Amino acid sequence: ARAIEAGLAQYALVMAERDLLEKTLTASVNVLTETLSLVNPAAFDYLFLYQVQEMMNPGYLRRFERRVEKENSQTFIIRPSEIVPRGGGLNVADASFGGIRLP
Repeated sequence: ARAIEAGLAQYALVMAERDLLEKTLTASVNVLTETLSLVNPAAFDYLFLYQVQEMMNPGYLRRFERRVEKENSQTFIIRPSEIVPRGGGLNVADASFGGIRLP
């Protein structure tokens, strides 16, 4: 009976620790993304926003680029579609910025 009680107490402790770590990680990610969005909105767009948009709507970034170029007569120094593959999923090791490969 003591072993069962000790096991249940240990399980409760592990679950409480897991819950605390999960909440801490979630809050940390939220603070970091909000800080990045305020300090450097362009970096936030490339690292997070464009990923989500492309995952939710594959091909979005190429359409977005064409619309910006057509409606605003602007071009991108680094096209979002060069960084974010179709369908999302950033792979920094394979990313190239305007034809320049990252080391």
